[in-house]
Amino acid sequence: MEKIIRNDWQQIRKGTLRADILKRSIHVEGLDISRFRFEQPGETELNSSDGHIITVLSGGVLLKVNSCEKPLNLHPFVHLYIPPDEQAQLKVSANTRIIHISGPEDQARGKRLIVRDEQFLRATADNERLFRWILTPQYLSRRVFLYHDRALLSKNGDPVSLFHTTMFDVKGLPSNDDGLPVFKMSYDNQTEVNVCFDVSGEAKVRMAYHPYSDENQRWGEWQLLDSNTTYYLNEASNGSEVEWHKNPETAEQFSRRNKHEVFISEGGYVSLFCLFDPAPTGTERHLPGKYSSYEHISKIVGTESYERQLEALAPYDEMVDKLSFQKAQVSLDEVKKNPLWQSYQHGLKCQMNLESKLMQQLREDNQGRDGVVLRWLNKLS
Repeated sequence: MEKIIRNDWQQIRKGTLRADILKRSIHVEGLDISRFRFEQPGETELNSSDGHIITVLSGGVLLKVNSCEKPLNLHPFVHLYIPPDEQAQLKVSANTRIIHISGPEDQARGKRLIVRDEQFLRATADNERLFRWILTPQYLSRRVFLYHDRALLSKNGDPVSLFHTTMFDVKGLPSNDDGLPVFKMSYDNQTEVNVCFDVSGEAKVRMAYHPYSDENQRWGEWQLLDSNTTYYLNEASNGSEVEWHKNPETAEQFSRRNKHEVFISEGGYVSLFCLFDPAPTGTERHLPGKYSSYEHISKIVGTESYERQLEALAPYDEMVDKLSFQKAQVSLDEVKKNPLWQSYQHGLKCQMNLESKLMQQLREDNQGRDGVVLRWLNKLS
C-alpha cells in the first residue's frame, strides 16, 4: 500500500469532483475516505446502510436527515457523525469542499447523529487541562472524535478518532541526525491517515526503514506534501513490517512502527485531518526532539486516571454537542440563550488562560517558538 497518496480528482457529475483516498476493501482500517469538490451547487445522498463522518472544509451544506424535523445548516469546520438508517441528503453551495469517511453497519459504533462545531470544541478546558483544543509548541490539535466517542470502528473492532491538526514550521525545534530541525514521530500503537488540505510553504515527510535504530537510522527519500496529498502510516499491529521487542525488566512485548519525520519551512504550516486506529484517548503529550508516540490503549483505558478524565470531560461533551446541534438548526443568537452558553464561556476563559501560560513559557524559553505559535492563537480555521 502506498504511503504517499496524491488526489486523483474524477468528475462524477457536472460540477462535482471526487478523489478516493482509502478503500475499505484494501486498506487496513476497513474504511472508505474520499474528498469532494462541488464547483457549483449540487446534491448528494449518503448510503443509509453505512455509518459516516462528514467534515465541511469550505462552502456550505444543508443536511436533511429523517431524525430531524429541520434541515441542519453546516459551515466550515463543522463535523458530523451520521449513523446507519439515517436517510441523509446533502445540498451544497458552490465552492464547497468536504471530507467523507464511511464504514459498513457493523463498524458503525454510534447510533445517534452527532454534530461538532469547532467553535465549541475551542472551549473545552478547565483550570488545569486542555481537553479537545490542544495548543502546543509544535501543533494545534482539534480533537473531534476520541476513543470514547461513539462514531466509527475500524475492521479490527477498535474505535477510530478524527483530529483536525495544524503543524507549525520547525523554527527552533531540535535537529535530527542530519542537522535539520523536524517533527519526530513514531506511531508504534496506531495507524494514521493524514489527509492534507491546506499546506503553505515547503513541507515534506520521510519514513524510516526497518530496523529502527537510535543511531545511523536509514531513511527513505523526502516526499513533498501539498494540499492534495495524504501521507499514510499504514503499518498495522498484525503487519509483517512491525518490529516486536521485549522489555528486559517486565518481559512485556511492544511494537515499533510508523517512524517518520516532517519538515516545514519557516512561516509555513500543514493543516490536515488525522484518522487514528485505534483512537487516542486525549491524554497524550508530544515532546519536541523525541520520537513521540501515543501509549498503547490498554495502558490507559480502565485506569482510575482515565475514568476521572472521562468524568471531567462529560459536561464539556454535552455542551459541545448540544450547542453545535442548536447552532446548526437555528442561529448563534438563539444559542446564546441556552443555559449551556455559560459553560461555553467558562471553558473558553479557561482555555485562553492556559494558552497564555504556554505563551509565557515559550517566551522564557527564548527558542523562537513563541512567534511561531502566536499566529495560531484564537484561530478557528
